[in-house]
Amino acid sequence: MKNSVMEKSIITQCREGSRFMRITASIVLACFTMVFYSPAVNASVKKLDDYLAYKPDYSVFAEMDNAVSSTQQLIKKLTAAVSRQDTQAVGRLQQQLIIEAELFSGLDQKANDYFVDQSNHYQQQNLPTNLRQNLQKKQQHYQSNMQILQYRLEAISSIGADKTVLLKKQLSQAADLFASFDQGVRHPYDQTMPFGPLSTVAGAPVQTAEELEAILGPNTLTAAIEEADRSSSTTVETAITPAIQTLASSLGNDRVAIYNWVRNNIEFIPSYGSLQGADYTLQTRRGNAMDQASLLIALLKATGAEARYEYGSIRLTNEEAMNWVGGVRTPEAAQNLFAQGGIPVARLSINGNNDFILVDHVWVRLYTGGGVWAYLDPSYKQYRYRDGMDLQNEVAFDAEAFATTLESTATVNETEGWVQNVNQAFIETELDDYRQALEDYLSNQQPDATVGDVIGTKTIVPRTATGWSGKNFYYEVQKSQQFSEMPDNLRYKFTFELQDEFGGELLTHTASTVELAGKSLAVSFNPATAADEQALLDYLPDDPQSAEDLPNIIPAGLMNVVGEFTINGTPEATSAAMSFGQILQTEKGYFFPGRGWSTTTNPIITGEYQAIGLDYHGLSPEQLEALRVQLENTKTQLEAESFTGLTKHEVVGDLMQSAVMSYMAITDVQSKLAAQSSDVVYYREPSYGTFQTNAKTNGLLGTVANVEMIGLLMDMDSMKFSTECKSNCQGKWRDFNQQMGATYSAYEHLIPEQLFSTDDDPVEGISAVKALAIAGQQGQRVYTFTQDNLSYLSDLTVDQGTKDEILAQVNNGMVATVHQHPITYAGWTGVGYTIVDPETGAGSYKISGGANGGFITGVLWIVLGMYLTLFASTLLVAVFTLNIPVILVALSALLAIVDIVKASRNCSDVHYISAVLVNIVNFVLGIIAALPSWLSVLVTATQKSIPSPNEC
Repeated sequence: MKNSVMEKSIITQCREGSRFMRITASIVLACFTMVFYSPAVNASVKKLDDYLAYKPDYSVFAEMDNAVSSTQQLIKKLTAAVSRQDTQAVGRLQQQLIIEAELFSGLDQKANDYFVDQSNHYQQQNLPTNLRQNLQKKQQHYQSNMQILQYRLEAISSIGADKTVLLKKQLSQAADLFASFDQGVRHPYDQTMPFGPLSTVAGAPVQTAEELEAILGPNTLTAAIEEADRSSSTTVETAITPAIQTLASSLGNDRVAIYNWVRNNIEFIPSYGSLQGADYTLQTRRGNAMDQASLLIALLKATGAEARYEYGSIRLTNEEAMNWVGGVRTPEAAQNLFAQGGIPVARLSINGNNDFILVDHVWVRLYTGGGVWAYLDPSYKQYRYRDGMDLQNEVAFDAEAFATTLESTATVNETEGWVQNVNQAFIETELDDYRQALEDYLSNQQPDATVGDVIGTKTIVPRTATGWSGKNFYYEVQKSQQFSEMPDNLRYKFTFELQDEFGGELLTHTASTVELAGKSLAVSFNPATAADEQALLDYLPDDPQSAEDLPNIIPAGLMNVVGEFTINGTPEATSAAMSFGQILQTEKGYFFPGRGWSTTTNPIITGEYQAIGLDYHGLSPEQLEALRVQLENTKTQLEAESFTGLTKHEVVGDLMQSAVMSYMAITDVQSKLAAQSSDVVYYREPSYGTFQTNAKTNGLLGTVANVEMIGLLMDMDSMKFSTECKSNCQGKWRDFNQQMGATYSAYEHLIPEQLFSTDDDPVEGISAVKALAIAGQQGQRVYTFTQDNLSYLSDLTVDQGTKDEILAQVNNGMVATVHQHPITYAGWTGVGYTIVDPETGAGSYKISGGANGGFITGVLWIVLGMYLTLFASTLLVAVFTLNIPVILVALSALLAIVDIVKASRNCSDVHYISAVLVNIVNFVLGIIAALPSWLSVLVTATQKSIPSPNEC
């Protein structure tokens, strides 16, 4: 249980006070203004009309979609009016329906013009007869649906308003017809919030031999050396890689020195199961008990030693457990952190006092001769914590007055739950003034202060072994069992499955996370045959000279494609052939030892390219560095116009990977800084997400006509962490989790913008929090929906899918925040909204269509994305050389992020004061909001240069 009587932040007081709706409504817009308050937002609002947004070649698709949507709403209103026998309303709505029918007549001409235009192009390019016949069938299908639609609308409009039974029948048939037209792509509702902490429910520690065997298998090991113990026998976890061999050699192959090195250099992460393996644990310099045991075994075997694992439950004092798990101040906080990581844990009472904590643990046994197996535990260690400065007392900030001023200057409707016209200039001024006051204090009073001085430090208390013992002196072992190879049920796994629209398997691949560590995953589509590729080439202009010469749409069904799942560019699973432009779905996720599978399902259109990023306990700098080198090599080849051997994975895939990996790396560093300044313990847990080319299907009354590339989409399916307020304070823990969720949302547009923008071809992004900020600056109402004010959901003019999701989630106990009307920004039109668990702070941060992510547009990317993610022929790779500036920008940004990650890992004092100050401001305010700290970090790093590890 968490302590409820603790010092409360201002947002916590607002939530729990009697003025909940009024103050929450006033603060929520302020929060999202802080998320994305910059001159760019003001400029985008004031000069929106001047922005040269991308326009489709054919307006009929958007116009037809709008007409279908508005007519569907009319039919719903008519059905409701008929049910309540309101003949006056029925008559009025029937007249509106006549107007809609006339609109469809005008659109029908535009639709037929599209088909004629496409038919002429097919003939001009001399496309095969079967493709022309396909086009004709689509036109006939559309025309049939249009005739039925016009008949239904005419029938409904001509029936007397008092003919209830007949009207209901016609309206029901019309509703079914319009439902059949729906070709939209929408992400399913989140059953588990994508951004947030893992569950605190974990199993109990083992107490019997039978329980151990249920986990590890039969206990057959004796003091004798087994074949699997020998140095010649390694597993995926203990593979002796060049890095492992090099480290062992650098330590003189001295086994005592090797043990001391692992014990004193690898940070402990409280999680359960084999996640990283030896090599990746060495790269990241962090890992759980099993991963550190694997690293030590691999290093020992590199010297020719025999070694094995041991699993058991151990007893720790409360003080030992609190220190080990992150420096928390209560046993309950330690227990919660163990449990979030999935480690079986329990409190132990002796003589009526809960003085001990039991946890399941793993360590190493080393054979030292004469039947003796020494105890080596590399992961159990104690830390020395140094507190940071008490800046809240040194530089005071009146958070209560800040909130009161915001409330008094805004328009607040307590009953309906919305806020409007928050004084954003005041917010920026107050925060800038306070940040400046902090900088002045540090410059004048603490001129030599480092980040470590400001927020505190955590260092391993070194312990130097000089020899071995057959006994364990670290703690009391309750029950244990030795094993030589990692059981499969203790291995984390990641799975990917491409499915048809009904969930049927098209391709699948599952592997242990150790096998996938540090690798680039992707799903893409290739023309099924040479004839299919030729069909695409025949559709294109004969001699394109630039990206602008390429069409931005491709007819659906123009060719057949096959799906492909790749690891580091190598195909691991392939599907059968399917039609281009087909809407499918993916299912992906992790197997958590002791907990089972946790997966998410999302739509995908055949023809898109999806880079999949995996993050375990934080990325290694080596992984990011390898990606940077690959980009440099690709750039060199493109500049030399040497296209031999280049595939879509080198040309576009690595750029996509750089975005998703950069997102994960920078959010992890930022979360650590925020946690240290917020009296919170934070660990990144297994997470995954995608960055992809984003297509949409353009349909005409249920007939998919073509596929249009509309931009790039970052969709972070599952960003998980273990967090705990050091004093076990429920409110502070929840608020921190929500702050991180909003921060993660902001990065979904900030990072792609930074990675892919050039002076000539800017990339504009949108995310949930940015959309809310823009809407607020436009003067829109921003609603906070709970079960108390759901009746006002009808006041929104956002799409029905968003309304339906908000309704379902709020009825399930969530809290939703959304702006009243769609916004248009950089060629994107839609809505941003958040859904948050008020108990844990976990949340979804969404944009129209239900993606938990950010959407970006860029003129060149829109045109090129479709072709480059289908294949990389010499013709199209040559066109891509125009985009070399994008690679240069991505390389520069990626290099900065690599150095940030290196500095955060290797330096106890990282000189990013501006980023730290942003987090301190947020902590002092106690307001749940994402702050634009990533930009300040990058700008600071760029202007002042990033200190390399040996300079820190």
